[in-house]
Amino acid sequence: MSDTQRIFKSTSKGKIITTDAQIKELNNKKNRSVNNEKLLTWFVAKIMEYPKYKNRVFDYLFNKSIDNINSFNIGFEVQPLSPRRGKDGNTEGNTHLDLAIGNITNRGKSGKIEGSGIKYNNIGPNMVCFIEAKMYSDLSTGVTHDKSRNQLTRVIENLLCFQDDNNKFPDDICFTLLTPRAFQLEPKAKLYGYKYLEFLDDLSRGGELIKSEINKLQIPKRYDTKWDYPILDERLKKLRLNWATYEDIFEMVLKSNTSLDLLKLKNPNDFLDSLNIKIIQ
Repeated sequence: MSDTQRIFKSTSKGKIITTDAQIKELNNKKNRSVNNEKLLTWFVAKIMEYPKYKNRVFDYLFNKSIDNINSFNIGFEVQPLSPRRGKDGNTEGNTHLDLAIGNITNRGKSGKIEGSGIKYNNIGPNMVCFIEAKMYSDLSTGVTHDKSRNQLTRVIENLLCFQDDNNKFPDDICFTLLTPRAFQLEPKAKLYGYKYLEFLDDLSRGGELIKSEINKLQIPKRYDTKWDYPILDERLKKLRLNWATYEDIFEMVLKSNTSLDLLKLKNPNDFLDSLNIKIIQ
């Protein structure tokens, strides 16, 4: 039995915030493929658990040097509370994030690493990064009540509004797009590349376009006893955008003499085996 096959019987949550259902899916041999976006993203999460690599990978995904990551957590397929709260079907459900890292914690019982709901944890360097991962897929667009709303806008709104139970917000927020290197080199090959570049330019000018796209959604903003929708102008000043690649992260681990290209791997199973040997066992 190959190492790649063993991973689907042995991988576990560790200290990563996720659900047992996600682990069960990852442990299914049918999902063993280099084209499986969720599997590759799980490898990234596991690399961040590994002491030898985690500082470099956190720095890379946040796109800045971080002095203290001891208070950081990793969330895989997690859900921040939706910043919208309508009635009678006029609503938007929680966003499912591929990865969230930094000062995050469960929305459930304190200290419990269980479930998929997350909130801000107001300790440490007060940093949070939401990561949208794409292998071959492009942006999903539209919700029931707004067909023009795109996935980047939705995730960024969630990040701008991310808070704890006392209406405290992180001081440093980063949205990171995670893709194969080929799509970073040809950013206009995908809709998400167009939107990323558009938002990056807009953010340098104050973020009016981002704010406008967020405010187009005709679903009431959430205001609860322990949750307040923020002033977007203030939160946009804290926002940074970053584009990272799977290959850059995997090369930190594999230390190959040649550059990786996930779209042109000659031996995909050997590649998965190599990652498994380095970080899962």
